[in-house]
Amino acid sequence: MGEYRADSHNGALEALARDSGYSNVEDVPGGLGEFIVAMVDIDKLASEVVQATGKSVFQDAYGSGVCYFDGESIYSWDELALKIGARVWDFLA
Repeated sequence: MGEYRADSHNGALEALARDSGYSNVEDVPGGLGEFIVAMVDIDKLASEVVQATGKSVFQDAYGSGVCYFDGESIYSWDELALKIGARVWDFLA
Protein backbone atom coordinates (compact mmCIF):
# COMPACT_ATOMS: atom_id res chain seq x y z
CA MET A 1 0.00 0.00 0.00
CA GLY A 2 2.80 2.44 0.72
CA GLU A 3 3.53 5.17 3.15
CA TYR A 4 2.18 8.70 3.18
CA ARG A 5 3.66 11.78 4.75
CA ALA A 6 1.38 14.56 5.86
CA ASP A 7 1.04 17.16 8.57
CA SER A 8 -1.91 15.32 10.08
CA HIS A 9 -3.70 11.99 10.28
CA ASN A 10 -6.44 13.32 8.01
CA GLY A 11 -3.89 14.61 5.52
CA ALA A 12 -2.35 11.15 5.20
CA LEU A 13 -5.75 9.54 4.67
CA GLU A 14 -6.67 12.18 2.07
CA ALA A 15 -3.43 11.41 0.19
CA LEU A 16 -4.25 7.69 0.29
CA ALA A 17 -7.76 8.35 -1.05
CA ARG A 18 -6.41 10.54 -3.88
CA ASP A 19 -3.83 7.90 -4.84
CA SER A 20 -6.68 5.38 -4.95
CA GLY A 21 -8.52 7.53 -7.48
CA TYR A 22 -11.01 9.31 -5.22
CA SER A 23 -11.30 13.04 -4.73
CA ASN A 24 -11.35 12.71 -0.92
CA VAL A 25 -11.95 10.27 1.94
CA GLU A 26 -15.73 10.76 1.87
CA ASP A 27 -15.88 9.41 -1.72
CA VAL A 28 -14.32 6.04 -0.82
CA PRO A 29 -17.10 3.41 -0.82
CA GLY A 30 -17.23 1.76 2.59
CA GLY A 31 -14.60 4.10 4.01
CA LEU A 32 -10.92 3.35 4.44
CA GLY A 33 -11.22 0.80 7.22
CA GLU A 34 -8.51 0.40 9.84
CA PHE A 35 -5.27 2.27 9.21
CA ILE A 36 -2.41 2.90 11.55
CA VAL A 37 -1.00 6.40 11.43
CA ALA A 38 2.21 6.87 13.38
CA MET A 39 5.30 9.01 13.41
CA VAL A 40 8.52 7.11 12.71
CA ASP A 41 11.87 8.47 13.88
CA ILE A 42 13.57 7.89 10.52
CA ASP A 43 16.80 9.54 11.64
CA LYS A 44 17.14 7.02 14.47
CA LEU A 45 16.18 4.13 12.18
CA ALA A 46 18.67 5.13 9.47
CA SER A 47 21.39 5.72 12.06
CA GLU A 48 20.92 2.29 13.61
CA VAL A 49 20.93 0.61 10.17
CA VAL A 50 24.19 2.37 9.30
CA GLN A 51 25.72 1.45 12.65
CA ALA A 52 24.67 -2.21 12.37
CA THR A 53 25.64 -2.73 8.72
CA GLY A 54 28.34 -0.16 7.99
CA LYS A 55 26.37 0.79 4.86
CA SER A 56 24.82 4.18 4.20
CA VAL A 57 21.12 4.95 3.86
CA PHE A 58 20.34 7.55 1.18
CA GLN A 59 17.33 9.48 -0.01
CA ASP A 60 15.87 7.61 -3.00
CA ALA A 61 15.91 10.67 -5.24
CA TYR A 62 15.47 8.80 -8.51
CA GLY A 63 13.38 5.81 -7.46
CA SER A 64 10.00 5.46 -5.85
CA GLY A 65 11.15 4.10 -2.51
CA VAL A 66 11.31 5.80 0.88
CA CYS A 67 15.11 5.44 0.80
CA TYR A 68 18.01 3.74 -1.00
CA PHE A 69 20.13 1.16 0.82
CA ASP A 70 22.77 -1.33 -0.29
CA GLY A 71 22.08 -0.86 -4.01
CA GLU A 72 18.30 -1.09 -3.87
CA SER A 73 15.22 1.06 -3.39
CA ILE A 74 13.52 0.38 -0.07
CA TYR A 75 9.75 0.80 -0.27
CA SER A 76 8.79 1.11 3.39
CA TRP A 77 10.46 2.01 6.66
CA ASP A 78 9.55 -1.43 7.94
CA GLU A 79 11.48 -2.99 5.05
CA LEU A 80 14.53 -0.96 6.09
CA ALA A 81 14.13 -1.96 9.75
CA LEU A 82 13.98 -5.62 8.72
CA LYS A 83 17.50 -5.25 7.27
CA ILE A 84 18.75 -5.26 10.88
CA GLY A 85 16.19 -7.65 12.31
CA ALA A 86 13.98 -4.90 13.73
CA ARG A 87 10.48 -3.66 12.91
CA VAL A 88 9.31 -0.13 12.18
CA TRP A 89 7.39 0.08 15.47
CA ASP A 90 10.74 -0.14 17.26
CA PHE A 91 11.38 3.39 15.94
CA LEU A 92 8.15 5.23 16.69
CA ALA A 93 8.73 8.88 17.55
